Amino acid sequence: MFHSMVLMTVKELHSTLIKSFHVDVHGMMKNLMALLNFSCTNIPKRAKKQFGKTTVCRFGFPKYPMLQTEILEPLISQDPEEQKTNADNFARIKTVLAQIKPCDEQSTMTDFLAMLQLDYDSYISAIRSSLKTATTFIQRSPSELRVNNYTVHCLRAWQANHDIQFILDVYIYIRLCIIHHNIHC
Repeated sequence: MFHSMVLMTVKELHSTLIKSFHVDVHGMMKNLMALLNFSCTNIPKRAKKQFGKTTVCRFGFPKYPMLQTEILEPLISQDPEEQKTNADNFARIKTVLAQIKPCDEQSTMTDFLAMLQLDYDSYISAIRSSLKTATTFIQRSPSELRVNNYTVHCLRAWQANHDIQFILDVYIYIRLCIIHHNIHC
């Protein structure tokens, strides 16, 4: 069952809650929505870092909207013109994401791509061109740019924010375990 858990959008969470609970749906919904608010991120000062003249969130927010959960590999292109096009598209994506305010996050993926003036394949290619290693991108709509990855089951059990990450490189995982062990011993 754990392996079949799917990351849900807020709308799916609402419909699941309605179907799952027969008693005090309203009270439980308020409780879970409060828990979900733990997973929403406004960037505090301590989370910002400076790259030249650009300030970015060190946790990678806002996240990229995706139509489906995908593991993207770095794009290796020999064509300099294609590399330049992808770099320009990626810069445009970052600029648009930075300009979207939390109150404006109500557009669909189609609207988001129209703002970028890109089709979905070009959008994916631009993101892949920026990657150094294989990376997992979770399905999310443009309205979920500032929401941590979460599962409903973990959210109910833990009743707190949880930041779930997929580990694609076993050596990085081992390194993090050793560092964690050394800190706490």
